[in-house]
Amino acid sequence: KYDHLIVGLGSVTRAPDIPGLSDYGFQLKSLGDGIALRDRAIRLLERANLTEDLEERRALLTVVVVGANYTGVELAGEYNAFLRSAAKAYPNVRREDIRVLLLERANRVLPTVDENLASYTVRTLLRLGVQVLTETSLESVAVASAVLTTGERVGTFTCVWAAGIAPNPLLKDLGLPLNEKGYIRCEPD
Repeated sequence: KYDHLIVGLGSVTRAPDIPGLSDYGFQLKSLGDGIALRDRAIRLLERANLTEDLEERRALLTVVVVGANYTGVELAGEYNAFLRSAAKAYPNVRREDIRVLLLERANRVLPTVDENLASYTVRTLLRLGVQVLTETSLESVAVASAVLTTGERVGTFTCVWAAGIAPNPLLKDLGLPLNEKGYIRCEPD
């Protein structure tokens, strides 16, 4: 018996069984993940600056972000801004070498906000150079490419999965009532 029960286990990334995602994909769940992605951007800029192969340079500077909810939208915008700003320090990297794609399986971004705000977000991202693709996700990921559900093969060394969370698997062992998705059943308050 208890008056109040607080279970603060956090969530885990909900990653489907997409070939190559667990081997070559990244996630953004913690500050450490954010720092690792920033450091990766710098390493990729350095490699891109040294290569004379245009296709390789563009693949090094192409980022695919899957999931256009809060995390994915913010990551795509910030990664795009960071790459474009930092690229000024690399003489062989041009703005047109940088490509950030934001993929969303649903028919619009930010499904939990008003449609006008979601449309404003898309217009802003497009103006800043981020490509927004709805009704699109990943088919597979490899070390230097990703195949989209549209069939397009994109040269990329950075594919970030930001498409959802799942309940912590430890919840199954607590003996608490769970709903059909595996979250603790509780009252609205």
